[in-house]
Amino acid sequence: MRVRKLLKTTGIVLLVAVVLALLAVAAFLYNPFEGTLADMRDIVPRDVDYFVRKTDLAQDFAEFPEPRFWESLAGSGGYRQMRNGPALRSIERAGIDERTIEQLRDGLRQLRDGTGGFLDLLRDGIGREVVVAGKLEPPRLENAQWLVCTRVTWRAKLALGLARYGFVQERVRQRGTVLRSEGGLLIAEPAGGKPVYVARSRDCVMVGNERTLVERSLALADGTLKDEAFGASSDYRDGVEKRLREWSETTGMSRPNAVEFYLRPDQLYPLVSWDDNWPNAANPQSMNERVLAAFLNLQGWRFLTGALVFDGQGQGELTLLARVDLNRNLHTAFQGRFFQTEAQSRQEWLEPFLSMVPINACAAAALRTPAGEFLKEMHRALGTAEKELLDEGLRKTGKYTRAEELIDRIQDSLLPRTGFVFRKNTPDADEKVVVANPSPIPQIAWVFWVRDEAAKKPLTDLGNLLSQYRDVFKLKAFEMPLNLAGRGGDQVLSFLNPQIPGTGEFAYLVFDRFFVVSNSAPLIVSMIQSRFGRQPSVLATQEMTAFQQDIPRLVNGFAFVNGREMEKVFQDYEADLDRQVAVPDPEWMAQNRARVENDVFRGRYSRFGSMAGMDSVTRKAFDQEVDKGLEDLWRREGRTVSAESRAAVRQWVGLSRLLSGLHFSVVFDPQSIRLTGRALMDYR
Repeated sequence: MRVRKLLKTTGIVLLVAVVLALLAVAAFLYNPFEGTLADMRDIVPRDVDYFVRKTDLAQDFAEFPEPRFWESLAGSGGYRQMRNGPALRSIERAGIDERTIEQLRDGLRQLRDGTGGFLDLLRDGIGREVVVAGKLEPPRLENAQWLVCTRVTWRAKLALGLARYGFVQERVRQRGTVLRSEGGLLIAEPAGGKPVYVARSRDCVMVGNERTLVERSLALADGTLKDEAFGASSDYRDGVEKRLREWSETTGMSRPNAVEFYLRPDQLYPLVSWDDNWPNAANPQSMNERVLAAFLNLQGWRFLTGALVFDGQGQGELTLLARVDLNRNLHTAFQGRFFQTEAQSRQEWLEPFLSMVPINACAAAALRTPAGEFLKEMHRALGTAEKELLDEGLRKTGKYTRAEELIDRIQDSLLPRTGFVFRKNTPDADEKVVVANPSPIPQIAWVFWVRDEAAKKPLTDLGNLLSQYRDVFKLKAFEMPLNLAGRGGDQVLSFLNPQIPGTGEFAYLVFDRFFVVSNSAPLIVSMIQSRFGRQPSVLATQEMTAFQQDIPRLVNGFAFVNGREMEKVFQDYEADLDRQVAVPDPEWMAQNRARVENDVFRGRYSRFGSMAGMDSVTRKAFDQEVDKGLEDLWRREGRTVSAESRAAVRQWVGLSRLLSGLHFSVVFDPQSIRLTGRALMDYR
């Protein structure tokens, strides 16, 4: 009986002690019974300019801040090739490198060790859910207001409770930071730095650099502010939640490992310089940029929302779900019509196109857009000299006075869609194809859809015109058979000129419901053979099979990249740079000859007064010394320029090697762009 009575008494005492301890904690530190916040998205003010959210962050890291996939990525050949490229170097210049990461890791270890393992940032701070949001303030990006909201454990609550007491604040002050309490806020002012504001509501902690922003977040959490929260906005519901829900239904993944995001580009652009006048419709150096400017107008982007979804361990796949809301008032006339193009079932137009993309193509793209207007935009992007040369040739035929008339003639034959196919440039074994200046430019085919049989005539007339007036355009012509047994004697019409970059030819075919123009007749032959099953198409690749579920049923545009084949293309560019480095560039030599002549003359021949005063024998010796000086200078300085170019190309080789496959699908309406993309990684 005594033992039982003693146990009973001891139990009562322990229970009372626990209750008293909890009451003491609740009175002086935090309330252990306060529960959890229902949704952290509801404590972010509606008018923020940017928002990023991630849940279950602890699962993404072996040891913070090193993500689980980092060891595989850092050990891959592709990443090693990218190490010295301009992209990674620019990140390092911004202060983000291995040394910075190691310093952050050391700081986190000190936090853990300094508290005897009581506090760990990932476990107790950001591991369950974290939100970063804020407002962009002119005139510089550094002025941005930021707010970090995170769910914390009881350890962090206890530490924040202790931080309100003078003895803790004194210890923190001794380490160079002033810590004080003001109402519901805890304010930390590091020596020489700006104050940081901290607040807590239940299991959520808010940290920010702007007092009002933190106070508004706290008021939303406590229910004393009735403003609409960001999580309830249509931007978030339609641009993030809806996209993720649709993706989950398609893939069967009920809890996607996603980084949610929202951005106001119109607020960001005034604070940065990289977007200034890009893409430039008048760029004299880049036709690609001039063409891109016809379609892309960054100043018209109002909201960017979506999610970046990782696979289970963040190692092999990356999916992008995004929506861009557009300001229609900033569209050009062409862009206004372009974004009104109706999406169409992919079975009706996209899959027939993909079936004619050879399996060894490095990339392919297709877009529903008015073909005639697209051709006119391409023509406008040509340089003045190219336009005049083209118009002059057309005038000599007596059929047209300028290229726009030719486009007007054929545009009614074409459906509102166009496609591109890219493949590694393999030199033609046929000796009649001569290239004056070999280059690694890939084989490219431009594909148009023909309305019907009757619409083919203007297109075949164009081929006949080129054949008839080939001497005017300084072309040689020949035909390459399609080799389709049982389907007639159709042949690709090819025109040769050694000055055509890369391939020395352009080719032409009107066949079935397609009109194809290319810089390679063999590419067109491969495309048609793929179309009729004589050889496999890109649809047979593992990557395209994996992408099928991502492509919307109705789609405006699609792009695909085969990483292994693209790597071969960039390897060709790398080899071409090596070839250029081996032999001094004539243009570089001409630009630097006067400099070397002056150096040699001052060093050994100044006694002649001038170069014109040399006799023929001396002049010959002088020229030989100049030639040798130029070669030495090339090895010292000319190669440096080429080495930088080579590092940039190697970066693209490495990036291609890291990618097994990549695709993007787009759906347009007049007010938005809906984008779906997916990358399959290959850590070789």
